[in-house]
Amino acid sequence: MLSFLSVILRRKKTIAIAAAAGFVISVIISLVLPVKYFSMASFIPRGVEQELAGSNSFLSRLGAFSETYATFARVRRNYIIDYIVRSQRMAGLMDSRFDLREMYGKDTITEARQELSERTYVNIRDEGVLEIAVEAPDAVTARDMTAAYIEFVDRIIMELNIESAEAKVAYLEEALDMGERARTAADSALSEFMASRGIFEIESQMKAAFQIIGTLTARVSALEVERNMLSMTRREGSPDLRKLNLEIEKLRVEIDRTTRMGGGGGLFPPLSDMPGLATEYLGMVAERMAQEFALAYVRLKLEDARISANSRVGTIRIIDPPVVPERRSWPKRKQIVMILTMASVFWACFIIVIREKISAGKAVSEEAGR
Repeated sequence: MLSFLSVILRRKKTIAIAAAAGFVISVIISLVLPVKYFSMASFIPRGVEQELAGSNSFLSRLGAFSETYATFARVRRNYIIDYIVRSQRMAGLMDSRFDLREMYGKDTITEARQELSERTYVNIRDEGVLEIAVEAPDAVTARDMTAAYIEFVDRIIMELNIESAEAKVAYLEEALDMGERARTAADSALSEFMASRGIFEIESQMKAAFQIIGTLTARVSALEVERNMLSMTRREGSPDLRKLNLEIEKLRVEIDRTTRMGGGGGLFPPLSDMPGLATEYLGMVAERMAQEFALAYVRLKLEDARISANSRVGTIRIIDPPVVPERRSWPKRKQIVMILTMASVFWACFIIVIREKISAGKAVSEEAGR
């Protein structure tokens, strides 16, 4: 250790010269290196705040499963945005605005786009926030390129949403047309069924049928009581009893005919057919109501899709807008000067010690040879 320090002290001028040379060279290198500025912005896609609050999801009632699903959907969407930032379409938009070949001094657009990709940084936070940053040789350019990224991401996502909404509109319009045709066919089938079976208001018709049959049955009961009373004072075969028996028989025939064939001049169908007719009628009415509900749902979704197709609302919300950086991100001149100066001192000391060891070894060899 003492020999090492003694060597260093003997060669301190050399080490000082090496340190000065390293300092000068490092200063020159730090001044020659191209300057880079770093501008960053952060944003979230619209709808993330509802997902984080759990108020915009049907699965919000499912607790932990809802949170897991929302996180998965959010991360998946953010990775799609990351892919959009790295896409060739985005590179083309950036090149059309900033002329990447001239900016980076590249001969081909492929090399310029590769350089842009290497100088663009996207960070996806767990909270759903995306951070995007760009390095550029000028502070204002760095800010403008970051702002352009956000503008183009918003535009591309908006175009994708509009295309999706337009496709949805076309599909829902076709579904609405098919549903209306199905509803018209159901209306025709129901009208034909009602006309062929003599149904126009089945509940009222059944009520009228039971009222008529009830009235006829009550009349038969009254006549039977009157006949029993007359049979006590009249002989069998008397004109009064024959008249009552004839009238009772006519009423019973009418009740039977009404039950089997309907009555009231088509007022209601036969009672024996009523259960089957009611079941079939209610089934057709239920199908008609289901079709009407489906049409109402399709109309609602169609209006939403049309609004989305005509919407030009931004798809992202900016948290921190890009600003002009006040300090350069590269080169770190102080660090470069310190590191290179220390490295020059180290290597100077190392070389001096090695040379001293070699010289001492030669001297020992010469003395041993004598």
